[in-house]
Amino acid sequence: MEQETMSKQILNALNDFGEKVDRRFNGMEMRFDEMENRFDKMENRFNEMENRLDRLEERVDGIEERMDKMEQRIDNLEKNMNLGFENLNKKLDRHIKIHEGTRAELAELQDTTDFLLKKVAAHEKKLRT
Repeated sequence: MEQETMSKQILNALNDFGEKVDRRFNGMEMRFDEMENRFDKMENRFNEMENRLDRLEERVDGIEERMDKMEQRIDNLEKNMNLGFENLNKKLDRHIKIHEGTRAELAELQDTTDFLLKKVAAHEKKLRT
């Protein structure tokens, strides 16, 4: 009987130990499940952040394209303005040359007029005397 009682106690002890081990394993399994859920949440967050970064990168690329187009338009405008100024300078040079010739003619005309006025004045003076 003693042996039987001892065997029952050992069996009960083993059952208790088995239950404790089962509870610990269940607890560990629950912790692993929680950790897996946390990792899943972290992975989802990383995926969301990656998607947001991709969208931002696309927007930045779009802005860069727009800036490139604007720079190109500004360069074209600058070229057109430079061409316009060159043409204006050429026209001004032509007008200056024309007016310089006209000035020379006017100076000659003024000299001729002055000469004639002197002659007319001298002639009138002679006539008066």
